[in-house]
Amino acid sequence: MDNLPKTQNNSTSEESVLREFINIQQSDLEVKKLEASNRKAEIESNERIALASIQAQANSDLAHSKTFKYAFLVSQLKIILIAVIVAVIVVVAIVYGYSELATDIAKYAFFAISGYFAGLGHSQVIQKRKNNSTSNKDDE
Repeated sequence: MDNLPKTQNNSTSEESVLREFINIQQSDLEVKKLEASNRKAEIESNERIALASIQAQANSDLAHSKTFKYAFLVSQLKIILIAVIVAVIVVVAIVYGYSELATDIAKYAFFAISGYFAGLGHSQVIQKRKNNSTSNKDDE
């Protein structure tokens, strides 16, 4: 009969150990759920940050593009305005009998325009060389 209380006592201690083990497993499971929830929230936060960054970059590129187009348009308008002024001066000189002056102005305008286009072509060649040397350095 002495064995009976020991068995009961033994089974009670086993039950308490099992209950404690189950409680530990449940708390471990809850911790893992919280970690997964935190990880999911972190991923969603990173996605929002990435989308905001992409949108900001797109807006920046659009603003840069508009600024570049505006600057190009202004420079072209300046050239057209100068050409119109020179043409008006030449026509007025011809009308008032200063054909020699008109010829000289036309010559100088031609040389200026030729120099502009030569410089423009030269700058494009230099830019292509820079791009090629940069791409060659990136390949190495």
